[in-house]
Amino acid sequence: MKKSRLYTLLCSLEVEELERCDDFLASPYFNKNEDCLHLFRLLKPYLLDDELPPDKEDLLLSLYQNKSKINSLNTLISQLTRLLDEFFIQEQLSERPYFKKHLLLRNLMRREQFKYFETVYNNTIESYQKVQRRGVSDYHDLFLLTYDWLEHNNKTKPSKKEGHPSEAINILDKYYVIQRFTLSREAANLKRIFSMDYDEDALNRVVYLAEKLGLLNHFFVDLYYTNLLTITAYENTQHFERLLELIDKYHLVLSLEELKVFFDTCMNYCIRRIIDGHLKYYDTLFKIYQKAADYGALFVGRYMPAQLLKNIVTVGGRIKAFDSTEKFLETHIEYLKPDIRDSMYYFNKAALYFDQEKYQQVLDYLNRMDRLDFIYEVNRKTFILRAYYELDEPIAYDSLSHSFREYIRTQRHISPQRRQGYLNFIKAMNRLYSIKERKTPEKIKTLENKINNYTQLNSKDWLLEKIAQLKGDLKANK
Repeated sequence: MKKSRLYTLLCSLEVEELERCDDFLASPYFNKNEDCLHLFRLLKPYLLDDELPPDKEDLLLSLYQNKSKINSLNTLISQLTRLLDEFFIQEQLSERPYFKKHLLLRNLMRREQFKYFETVYNNTIESYQKVQRRGVSDYHDLFLLTYDWLEHNNKTKPSKKEGHPSEAINILDKYYVIQRFTLSREAANLKRIFSMDYDEDALNRVVYLAEKLGLLNHFFVDLYYTNLLTITAYENTQHFERLLELIDKYHLVLSLEELKVFFDTCMNYCIRRIIDGHLKYYDTLFKIYQKAADYGALFVGRYMPAQLLKNIVTVGGRIKAFDSTEKFLETHIEYLKPDIRDSMYYFNKAALYFDQEKYQQVLDYLNRMDRLDFIYEVNRKTFILRAYYELDEPIAYDSLSHSFREYIRTQRHISPQRRQGYLNFIKAMNRLYSIKERKTPEKIKTLENKINNYTQLNSKDWLLEKIAQLKGDLKANK
């Protein structure tokens, strides 16, 4: 049951969504089979408590008091899966109020309920004009509403032509140009990451069209075009700086989804600049993280991704913004999923203490962590191994070094390259520890060359930093 499509889909629901799904399944309009609701409610406690689901035999007993009705259960699972599909559609519709009004207007027009049509249309447009935050989908839905009105006029006032198609055309032009810039951004990213072909002439044609129609002056089109230029004209930092200015200027009228898109571009731009050696962008990246948090653009649904919080703490520690990073951690840890919240707090607290060279506190916090996934377990062991090195704890270091190596070797799901990167790190660490007290210029140089020559190596920057320290110690002792 755990690996079934139904249970996988159910596991993707948040607590509030599970409650809405319960209401949905309890409605006879959507669900004609009460056994589907019964099956859902049997599974629901396991979903809420994040426990393994019951096996099919237990479900058969609960539903039918008969273990032989496996075909009936399989049919029921299929029916509930299809109902879940319909629930997802209803959830998506609930996020598109103007699209729902468009569907209502189409229905009213088909029924020739023209007076009520006009009431619904006028109220919808009035509501639309009051909305503060808008996204690309809203322009699409406004086009549909405007087109509905034109069609209504053609049917009810054929000689009086209220409204004009040009209004719908202008809205459609904005939507089309924005979507083309969005697709061009995706194509540019694919070209950069995977060296895929990218038709720059197609982009030039869209830019020409936008200029001809005067759309580049529209703030939303301008934002998407500047967002694209930040990626395609990477060396020109003015586009990046202007994108930040536009975000500041319009963040109150952009949907949170749009804000995430623009902030993601800014974050990725900084990361590219850092990789290229422009380390001043660490400070810029940290400020962008803080601003995105202030604007509510760091969340996926109700929660902040754990990896994102880890990245923020890593960058804050790197620039030694310890107080503001700790404050950020304390105020945002509650936005992580409850089942990982405590462990992620301990992990990030330890990471911050490591950057402050408070190695005993690092060990204290990491030892409080529950085991999470492979990546966090490897990061935890890496931090502890480095802390033992800094604290000069040879027995603890040696024990962890051996168990860490065996742990990596037993992980069959990781790629050979990744495995080699971890094993090379342990090998380099062991060599580093062995020459720590008996360092000579020759030994240090040999290890430094080895570290630089590894094609797969974790924590390379930290290892080279330790090499530089050993060199400094030698110089100081001369």
